[in-house]
Amino acid sequence: VGDGDLSYSAQIAADLGDCGVRLTATVLEDQAAHHRVYERSIQNTETISTTKLSPRDHSANGEQQNGDEQFHHDVQFGVDATQLIDHFPKTKFQKIIFNFPHWRGKTNAKHNRKLVSDFLKSAGHVLDNDGSIEIALCQGQGGMGSETLQEWRQSWLVPAFAAEHGLLLRKLEQYTPEYPQTSHRGVDRP
Repeated sequence: VGDGDLSYSAQIAADLGDCGVRLTATVLEDQAAHHRVYERSIQNTETISTTKLSPRDHSANGEQQNGDEQFHHDVQFGVDATQLIDHFPKTKFQKIIFNFPHWRGKTNAKHNRKLVSDFLKSAGHVLDNDGSIEIALCQGQGGMGSETLQEWRQSWLVPAFAAEHGLLLRKLEQYTPEYPQTSHRGVDRP
């Protein structure tokens, strides 16, 4: 969800397609605004949506393959990550990834906490029973590495919100981007 200029999804589309895994990439902006704001929007959208999936049962996303029917990845615009059930009422996802969620404007822990909390609550409704949620955050934002009470209070309290919404933190690891971050922190934005 919320894949900025879609560069992350464009980077992983081919590998997922080769494995027969269907990707649904989403962004908050409508399509016209996204294409206008992000320099590589159209290119990344085409890369994702034209990638074919290897033959496989795609029932994990509520679809069945019939004969020679080809499946492609999907790009959806205007998707609010805090209201996923409205956009995917009959879909259960195996994995939901949100890379660097951020409230617009200056850093504001209160708004970012609400965004993360609302996202986790929303994602829980469209997550498969055996599914997982991955959130990439900058150092200190998650709260797990806090060494003082002040650091914990300045974090986005992700483990607390996950627990509040019935989710369990299973793993914490350093995030190393393996794709070109072409629009890091909204560089493309006017």
